[in-house]
Amino acid sequence: MPSSPLPLDASRRPIQLARFVLIILDILIISLGLYLGYYIRVSSGWMAVNDPSLRFTPQHVGAMALFGCIFIFFFLRNNLYSRRNLATGWKQAFRIIESSFLALMTIGSFVFFAKYPYFTERRLILVFAFIAILVMEMGVRCLILRPLFNRERYRKKALILGAGRSGQFLAQELQLNPHYGFDVLGFLDDEPELAGETVVSLPVLGTLDELTKLAPELGVEEIFIAISNLSHLRMIELVEKAKDLGLNVRIRSRLFDIITSKINTETLQGIPLIQLKEPVLQGANLLAKRSMDLIGALVGVILLSPLFLVIAVLIKATSKGPVFFKQKRVGKGGKCFWVYKFRTMYTNSDASLHKEYMAKLIQGQEVSQTSREGEKINKMVDDPRITKVGRFLRRTSLDELPQLFNVLRGEMSLVGPRPPIPYEVELYQPWHLKRLEVLPGITGMWQVSGRATTNFEEMVLLDIYYIENWSFWLDLWILLKTPYAVIAGKGSA
Repeated sequence: MPSSPLPLDASRRPIQLARFVLIILDILIISLGLYLGYYIRVSSGWMAVNDPSLRFTPQHVGAMALFGCIFIFFFLRNNLYSRRNLATGWKQAFRIIESSFLALMTIGSFVFFAKYPYFTERRLILVFAFIAILVMEMGVRCLILRPLFNRERYRKKALILGAGRSGQFLAQELQLNPHYGFDVLGFLDDEPELAGETVVSLPVLGTLDELTKLAPELGVEEIFIAISNLSHLRMIELVEKAKDLGLNVRIRSRLFDIITSKINTETLQGIPLIQLKEPVLQGANLLAKRSMDLIGALVGVILLSPLFLVIAVLIKATSKGPVFFKQKRVGKGGKCFWVYKFRTMYTNSDASLHKEYMAKLIQGQEVSQTSREGEKINKMVDDPRITKVGRFLRRTSLDELPQLFNVLRGEMSLVGPRPPIPYEVELYQPWHLKRLEVLPGITGMWQVSGRATTNFEEMVLLDIYYIENWSFWLDLWILLKTPYAVIAGKGSA
C-alpha cells in the first residue's frame, strides 16, 4: 500500500491532460486534412483549375474553421476522447470512420442547401480532405496513441466488491483486456476465510465496510459491485458511500438483471454491467428536454382535440359525473400538484382498496393477479370501481391524454417516471425517492418495458436508469415505442 497516495483529482490529471492535447492534435490533423484536400484539388497540378476563385483566400480559413468544428463535434459526440475508446483498436477505428462520415454528410448538406457558389464548386476538396483526415486519424490514434493509452498510467484504478465467482470472472476479463482501461487493485469481501488471501492473482484487501478507508488511500476511481446475493439496502448503502467518495460505480447483481434484460447496457465478455452516474438532466440538456415537451404537448393537444371530444361524449353518455378527474400527485423534488386524467371510475369510489394494494406492492409482497389474457401482472384486475368505458381507456392509456396540459404547465414531462400518489411516497424506502429527482412523465421506461408485468422494485430501477442515462434519443425511442406497447396491450389489466 502506498505511503503517500495521490489525491483522486491528481490521479485523473494524466488522462485529462491527454484528452486536451488530443483535441488540439485533432484540430491540427483536421486543418491539415482540409488543406491537403485543397492542395490535391488546386495546387498540386494534378487537376485542371478553371475557376480563379479557387485560389487560397481568407474565406478558406473561415471554411476550414467551420468544418473543423463540425468534425470535433462528432468526435466528441461519439466519445472518441473517452479513455476506453482511446485504448481500443477496431472499435476506435469504426468510431473514427462513423464520426468522419457524419461530419462529411453534415458539411455536404450545408454545401447543398446553402447553394453558395463558393461552396458548391469545392465539393472535390471536401472528398479529398475526408480521405486525408481519415488516413491521418487512423494512423495517429490506432498505431501511435493506442499503445500509449494501454499503459498503466492511463488506466483507472479499480476495486471489485465481491471475490466470488462473478467477481473472479470479471477480474480475469479486466486483466486480460487492458483496453477496457482499468487497473484492478484487488477485492473487498466480507467472507472471513478470504481475508488476506489472493484470488485470481489479486489480493483481498479488506471488507466492504473498509471501502471508505481504502479507496482514498489507493487512489481508486472506480468500483465494480459483483455480489449476486447482496440485498438492495446494502447495495444502495455501498452506492451512496461510493458517490460520497466521488467514485464511479458499475454493478453486476441479480437485483439489476431486470434492467439488463430490457435495455442495452455495457457488457464485458457477456457480463452485463450498469454504470451509475450523476443525473444528466441539467443545463442545456434540461432546456432541450423542456423544448421537446412544449412542442410535443402543443402539437399533441391540437392533433388530438377531436379524440378528446369523442372520449368526453362517451364518458358522459355511460356514467354520471365529470369528464375529467384530478388527483394530487407527487412531482419533482417532492412537490405536490394536481394531475388531470379522463375519469375512468364511478364517482365517490373508495380509495382504501387501492391503498392496501399499493402498500403490499411497494413492500414487496406477492400481489400479482391474472389478466384476461392469462398473464401474471402486478395490477388490480376487475376493479369494481372502474366503468366499462374506463376499462378501455385504461387498457389503451387514453385516460392519460389530459396530462398534456400538465406538461404545458411545466408540472410534467412527456417522458419520465410516473407521478406517485402521496400515500405511496410515505411507504418509500430512501432509495425509491430518486424517482422524484426529475419531472414525472406521461410515459417512461416502465411503460415500454412490460408495464404491469414489472414489479415495483424493477420499475424504480428502470426509472433510476432513465434518470442517470437520459438523452434526447432515449426520450425519442420511448415516445416512438409507447404506441406499440399500448397497442400490444402487454401488461394491461
